[in-house]
Amino acid sequence: MSQKRRDNRNRVLNTGESQRTNGLYVFKYIDRDKKPKFVYSWRLVETDRLPAGKRPCKPLREKEREIRRDLEDGIDPIGKKMTVSQLYAKFTRCRLDVREGTERSRAQLKRLLFEDAIGSREIGGVKPSDAKEWAQRMKSKGFAYSTISNHKRSLKAAFYLAIADDCIRKNPFDFKLATVIKRDVTEREPLSREQVDALLGFMRSDAVYHRYIDEVVILLGTGLRISEMCGLTETDIDLTNRVIFVDHQLARAVGGGYRQALHLHDRRGDDRVRACHGIEAEGEAPERRWANGLHLPQQGRAAEGRRRLRPGVQGAEAQVREGRGSAASRGHDTAHAAPHVLHGDGESGHEPEGAAIHHGP
Repeated sequence: MSQKRRDNRNRVLNTGESQRTNGLYVFKYIDRDKKPKFVYSWRLVETDRLPAGKRPCKPLREKEREIRRDLEDGIDPIGKKMTVSQLYAKFTRCRLDVREGTERSRAQLKRLLFEDAIGSREIGGVKPSDAKEWAQRMKSKGFAYSTISNHKRSLKAAFYLAIADDCIRKNPFDFKLATVIKRDVTEREPLSREQVDALLGFMRSDAVYHRYIDEVVILLGTGLRISEMCGLTETDIDLTNRVIFVDHQLARAVGGGYRQALHLHDRRGDDRVRACHGIEAEGEAPERRWANGLHLPQQGRAAEGRRRLRPGVQGAEAQVREGRGSAASRGHDTAHAAPHVLHGDGESGHEPEGAAIHHGP
């Protein structure tokens, strides 16, 4: 009968356990790739004392329990040792077709992870409390709530990738940020009808700003972003049906000048269009409808407003227009971009006569 293996304190060692002559305990196991692996510890159980001059470490049998649990659950014991920075770099490599602004945000987060202690932590050892402390450190460094929220969302998605790859079990960033730091975002309030009338009245009578009134009317009446309006081309506007197609914007390019930025994905598209719904002004003629508290420009006025864009924007827009085909060649898909009328639904089956905006490709 074979004799059981014992340590220097005459304790029986389990299968795979051994002890070297210097007192170091070793556990040998076979990973899911059928390769031998080893883990080490200066202590066998929790009650063992750490030898003088040695770094603190988990007991060997606690490590064994974690390894067995990982093997039973299919968790990759090597994958969970990658750092948070390495995980985020892997996550960004999985999708490269992103906007220039997203690239800048990714670069910023990579730099912040490199500078912060959490970036060098193994993903298998990151707890929800560690993620919350990271958010508090970001706040103490002066970052805005929205910036922290965006970076937290990116890290949450990166850790879900690690879960899908069987590297970890739980996502430490799956918590509400508002429960950790105060949400100090100021909600924007839309202009009232009185404020809009006062603004347009001032612009009409002002010697400088009267030239921009058409652009302001278009922005207020449609809810477009300024970059989206500046990026509009002739093929984007259907004056007959009073429809505007929005699938790109004019953005500043790195190094100067302007570039055309396509809308790869706009989650706010439908919501923004619905937010533009207005009501018919009381006492106004049926052909004059309200959108967000102001009259929409007539077709001729809208066209005149486009011709009176600032020269710098006109030149940049002309460059964009040269590379664009007709609306037919671009193929607007109304099945995926159903028209959203800017005005009220009308009464007694009367169809509204206002403009509409299509968001999307």
